[in-house]
Amino acid sequence: KLCVSLFFVMSESFTQELSGAELAQSWGTFEEKWNGTSLDKTTEYCFSLSFAEQNKTATVHYTCKGRNKEAELNMTFDFEKATLEGVKKTVWLKNGTGSYQKTEGRKKFAQQSSGENMIVFILGPRCVFGIDMPHIMIHELNLQKRTLANLAQ
Repeated sequence: KLCVSLFFVMSESFTQELSGAELAQSWGTFEEKWNGTSLDKTTEYCFSLSFAEQNKTATVHYTCKGRNKEAELNMTFDFEKATLEGVKKTVWLKNGTGSYQKTEGRKKFAQQSSGENMIVFILGPRCVFGIDMPHIMIHELNLQKRTLANLAQ
């Protein structure tokens, strides 16, 4: 019991909320590009997450371009808070708004979304998401946990 209690107290003390100058330097843009698999091999996908305005806003941009399909998602989030635990930054994003368009053959689909939240982890040159993300990213884009590389590093 003592060991567990001591661990909890120690781990709590290593997590600190980021503020002021710690947030002033931009975290930059993280991106991943990939191709589909099997019958979808010729489809190109791109997903990026960019921080701006001293990390007060974040923008998600997703594209999918294939032989008979195209899709694009654009979302903007407000910064809620960030914590630092060792080298891992946890960033909470809120009030996500945006649009999604998809064309498959002759079928067109469009959707607006708002009030979305997202949590991302920044570990040095990598950004990981997939724990808490907008429904459209899960259900329409079928995105799962992803690791994005920082374009500046």
